[in-house]
Amino acid sequence: MEASRLKNNGVSLVTVGGFISATPQFIVVPYSLLFTAAGLSIGVLGVILCGLYVIPKYTNSGVMIRKVTRNDLRDAYEFCKQTFTGRFSSFNDSKQWFKKNKNIYWIVESERSFGKFKKVEITGFFCILPVNKEGLKELNNGSADGANFRSEFVCKENEEPSAYYIGAIGAKGRLSKYATLNSMKTQLDNLLESNPKDVYTKPTTIDGLRLALKYGFEALEVKGEEVLDKLYVFKVNNTD
Repeated sequence: MEASRLKNNGVSLVTVGGFISATPQFIVVPYSLLFTAAGLSIGVLGVILCGLYVIPKYTNSGVMIRKVTRNDLRDAYEFCKQTFTGRFSSFNDSKQWFKKNKNIYWIVESERSFGKFKKVEITGFFCILPVNKEGLKELNNGSADGANFRSEFVCKENEEPSAYYIGAIGAKGRLSKYATLNSMKTQLDNLLESNPKDVYTKPTTIDGLRLALKYGFEALEVKGEEVLDKLYVFKVNNTD
């Protein structure tokens, strides 16, 4: 029901309720208490409708995707830790990665309005690590993954990566899940367009594995094997 209709209907019910409640005061009718009770009930319903018109409501103002900053690194880490399934890197490791390269962490924020008040919260997160030659060697021999990736394996912002590693990704809410996945794909496409290298990941959920297979990732250890907690690679035609 529209807000204006809520208000108009509420006022009408209050008026009718007041009239019914007052009727026994002017004329003698049987069951005057019933009239009074009915009038009060209708009046209360009218007051509630008017209240719904006045009380501010939560409204979603959409989502925003941006890089993680130093100030919200802890909040981003805690959100990711709560939504991610499986082995997880420590916050100290995450800080060390961030010191090497401030372009690896991205968050999706949702804004909700309550009248004049606004609330912004993290509802999505993803991580794409640029990997150097030493890190690529460790990935290929199975000695490294996102949970134990050392900062020495992460490229600095001005270094050319030898590969990319999709780390943790998580979101809550349908809109945020779509925005997170779409944004991660866009960022990865941009990276591969300027520097085409192989992409690694380690799915820990059925949905993650399904998406990896959908986009052409293959198991690194055993070809054709589709299992969780194993490294998968998306091969790109590299020039080197």
